[in-house]
Amino acid sequence: MNFFLKLQFLLLAVLLASVGCRSTADYEKKADDVAYFYISNTWSEVSAGTNTFTIERPSDTLRKKLFTEQQLISYTNNISSDKNFTNEIVFIPLGDAIQIAAQNNNDYQKTKEGIFETALTLRLEDHKFETSYQGMISALLSSSNPGGDDDSTGVKGSADAGFSKKFETGASLSGKLAFDLVKLLTLDKSSAYGLLADLSVSIPLLRGAGVDVNTESLTQAQRNLLYSLRSFVQYRQDFIFSVSRSYLNTIETKQKIVNAEENYKRINTSTERILSLADAGRMSANDVGQALQDRISSENSVIAAKNSYATQLDSLKMLIGLPPDAMIEIDERETVRLEELSKSKELIDLAFLEEDITTDLTYQSFSNRQDFLNIIDRVDDAERKVNLAANNLKADLTLDLGASVGESKGIGSSEDASFRIDEGSYSAILKMDLPWDRTSEMVAFRKSLINYDNSLYNLRDKEDNIKFEIRQDVRNIVELDKTLILQKEAVRIASNRVESTELFMQAGRVEVRDLLNAQNALFRAQDSLTSAVVSLYLSGMQLELDTGKLEVPENL
Repeated sequence: MNFFLKLQFLLLAVLLASVGCRSTADYEKKADDVAYFYISNTWSEVSAGTNTFTIERPSDTLRKKLFTEQQLISYTNNISSDKNFTNEIVFIPLGDAIQIAAQNNNDYQKTKEGIFETALTLRLEDHKFETSYQGMISALLSSSNPGGDDDSTGVKGSADAGFSKKFETGASLSGKLAFDLVKLLTLDKSSAYGLLADLSVSIPLLRGAGVDVNTESLTQAQRNLLYSLRSFVQYRQDFIFSVSRSYLNTIETKQKIVNAEENYKRINTSTERILSLADAGRMSANDVGQALQDRISSENSVIAAKNSYATQLDSLKMLIGLPPDAMIEIDERETVRLEELSKSKELIDLAFLEEDITTDLTYQSFSNRQDFLNIIDRVDDAERKVNLAANNLKADLTLDLGASVGESKGIGSSEDASFRIDEGSYSAILKMDLPWDRTSEMVAFRKSLINYDNSLYNLRDKEDNIKFEIRQDVRNIVELDKTLILQKEAVRIASNRVESTELFMQAGRVEVRDLLNAQNALFRAQDSLTSAVVSLYLSGMQLELDTGKLEVPENL
């Protein structure tokens, strides 16, 4: 008995050790490897670029660096004296802002993690068609009728192993092999063993039969991963456009500070001259009042422009995943680039915007837009769901095959079990369940037909929306290009008007109000020119986005 118990505990210990010694880190790594495997295999269907997808964030993100170096306020971290503390402003160009956003923006990270979860779901569906193994070891000390004449006391040890397998056709196979070893502690202290083997097969012949029916959940899981990666490719383009738009709007707001400050300098210079003329008796009190009021208004415009810039800059910081109190500024070189664009003769190439170009651009959108490709494939999904619902309307006809050889032993047994195949138990059963009541299946089938029609409606609506977007983009570019030309001319005219009005006022040929109006007109024209440059640049990016051609960095 001692040897038997030791053997049982040894086998049990080996089993527990083989299962329990794996750490949570091992399971995490295994899950990561599986998810990345599925993502990598599907990525080639979505993009021709290199697959750099990962949900792991860099350990040295700018956000972490700023909290340390700039001693930013945090709920979890107290501000403390640090030798690395610096109050230097970090200047970020547009390209770096996009990279920083990809590393720090939480919505961007959540989108990637959603794809990762979809890949894990695919693993579960794939696992359903893999062979599953199970086994158990147990030991039992038992006594029946203690103290009586037929007292049977002993130790029973058992070990069993089994497997199950589901095939894509719908058939299922399961088997089990069990071993019993009994050691009696009474009577002649004999021992006995039992050996039992079971095998069963179930094959659906009507309802639930067929590869398409049984692999539907796996197929849909594969499609869902494809859809999520396509959506991510589209999301990255939208994300780049959003960051670029926020960044350029911030540049525009900063340039408007420059415009407001230049306007204030002009008005202040004119006001000082008017005050001097008033002291000489050459200007009326009304003229002085108008000049002073405009100087106050122009100064207030500077304050409002600076406040608007600070708000826009904070919004940009949060969009790229940085705290609003971080000492961040847009790169001055980007502002200079905007000024150069405003002076250039042609901001965007309009040669391709011929009258019939919208048709070609629309076809490009149909080929490149990942969201449109998803809608096309969802029509196929809806069609498969119709076929699946139709299969559920059929009768249940199943062939069950079974075989059992051997027998198990209990404490009261003292003879070894026989294990002879010719003495086994075999069965073949054909079960049929006629479709007397298929109400729920009927409703599901009719709904699947409606869903299929809805998928076609969605496809049609998406086609129309894309056509509208492309046509509108082309119209906007043509309009904004003409607007930019007009605004450049408006600035030139306003500048000349200010210069001539100042000369005329000095000669006493115009009133103060004429000069102030000219200066304000120049200020408004400069702001309008800045807005026109940014709007035209963004409209070109919008067209690239709507045609699915907006360039995305490989490591984003």
